[in-house]
Amino acid sequence: MQRSQSAKEGQQRLDSKISVVSESAGLISDANQLEVIYRRISRRVLLLFVIAVILNHIDRTNLAYAAITFNRDLGFGPQTYGLGSALFFVTFCIFQVPCNLMMVRVGIRRWLALLLVGWGCVASCFALVHNAASFFALRLLLGVFESGALPAMWWHLSQFLPQERLTKPYMWMTVGVLLAQILGGPLAAAFLSMDGVGGLKGWQWLFVLEGFPSVLMGVVVFFALPDSYKVAPWLSEHDKLLLEADMAAHIKNSPPREHIPRNPIKLLRMVFSNPMLIYLCFVGIMQACASHTFILWLPTIIEALINGRALGKTPAAKGAAAAHAVSAASHNKLRSVILPVLLAAVPYTVGAITAWLVAASSQKRKEVYYHAAGSMFGAGIFFLLFPVLTKVSMAGGFVCLVMVAAGGSAAVPPKTALVAHACRGPSQVVGMPLYNSISVIGGFVGPFVTGTIVQSSGTGFTIVAYVLGAMVFICGVLTVTLKFLEKFMKPPVGSADANDDFWEDVPGQQALPVTRDPSGVSPGGSGVTGDTGVTSGYANKSVDGPADVRARVAGLGKE
Repeated sequence: MQRSQSAKEGQQRLDSKISVVSESAGLISDANQLEVIYRRISRRVLLLFVIAVILNHIDRTNLAYAAITFNRDLGFGPQTYGLGSALFFVTFCIFQVPCNLMMVRVGIRRWLALLLVGWGCVASCFALVHNAASFFALRLLLGVFESGALPAMWWHLSQFLPQERLTKPYMWMTVGVLLAQILGGPLAAAFLSMDGVGGLKGWQWLFVLEGFPSVLMGVVVFFALPDSYKVAPWLSEHDKLLLEADMAAHIKNSPPREHIPRNPIKLLRMVFSNPMLIYLCFVGIMQACASHTFILWLPTIIEALINGRALGKTPAAKGAAAAHAVSAASHNKLRSVILPVLLAAVPYTVGAITAWLVAASSQKRKEVYYHAAGSMFGAGIFFLLFPVLTKVSMAGGFVCLVMVAAGGSAAVPPKTALVAHACRGPSQVVGMPLYNSISVIGGFVGPFVTGTIVQSSGTGFTIVAYVLGAMVFICGVLTVTLKFLEKFMKPPVGSADANDDFWEDVPGQQALPVTRDPSGVSPGGSGVTGDTGVTSGYANKSVDGPADVRARVAGLGKE
């Protein structure tokens, strides 16, 4: 009898061990399957977005490559060019939030397709520019169509991936921007060399041939991009449930789409109750002032560097006639047009590498503040050194430009991840586009003021380099400071974003203590109720938690 009892207990212990091993094997199997799912998302969604980002920035910034001959042929001086390039950011700023609100109603598939077709057509129409008025009008219209693209893609990625997996996708989108610049130089050089073919100028071929691919991409997006993972045809029901379980197991950076308030005033109130986001907007303005000036003026700066005019060693251009005279007196076409355009690809190539390395390090260490700030410090220092090293040699000045691009590009992925964390909750749908809208104020100020300084000061890009370098360095200081100020920036209890769990999970910070009542609901009204579900503070209804979804996955497996 005793032997039988011992045998039974032994069998029970063996069954228990087998159960534990089976459960562990199941978890490992699910984890492996999740990795397969996320790789599939990268191929099917992120790849589309990276291509869209490349086309977006090629069509936005190809003006910088065309400028060398575009300004000469149309008689535009630096101030006219600076104003025209800056006007893009006026409508880009105004329409970002309305575009994203419309995206929520229409669906990203149809909306992004419309934007791609729209900006592709407008970009091609730049070939028809014949005076300053048409130039200004098209830049304004291009800003309307491009304004909603990036924020919509950022937000859509957050619906497919948990917060901890977003830094690298944001990095790839940043690399898409850099790839646009890397490809933009050689493409621009090839199209500019078509000057005279078919009776068109080289810059006209540039605009026509670089705008048309965006129209084709709009058609591809319309048929290939799913509005959410729940309707993705390339995910099985089991895959969707696993993905849902993994999303529920993390603190989600936004509630389900149907829980987002449709009232724009309520959404804006949620955004402006978040002091951390307002702080980041201030940093973003200064950073955008430097980055957009660098992008839109880089080929012109390199051309001036090659011809000895980067520091104003020759008199500054005075209006259209002087601009034409300086261009006519320049060296041959290869030296004055093609070479600067080709060399402009070098800084962006280095920037793509540093962006990848910094983003990988940031995600591995789960830290964003020091990664972003350190990159900004590097860019700011080399901006400040540009006039000094340019006096020594042309090569020294070019190395400074390369290092500015390296630091500025590397700062973008961790900074974007930080903004995404600050926008958690239902306000994210307007929080990120509002951040973009406010920050691109610098995108208007920088290029326009640069054109005015270059045309009137006679010092070339000397003053511009000192001012922009100081601004980028200050951005780094403010980013480091935010790490220590963040704990004082929590919205008051009862405000719109106080219900969000963002304050428990800021990257690079220790979790702040959160008091929960015995029911498991936090004081803000949204909390985890054990492992059985999440009480949504956004719609006062329960949604499945990790345990519920895992049970559904197990049930599906048994079926």
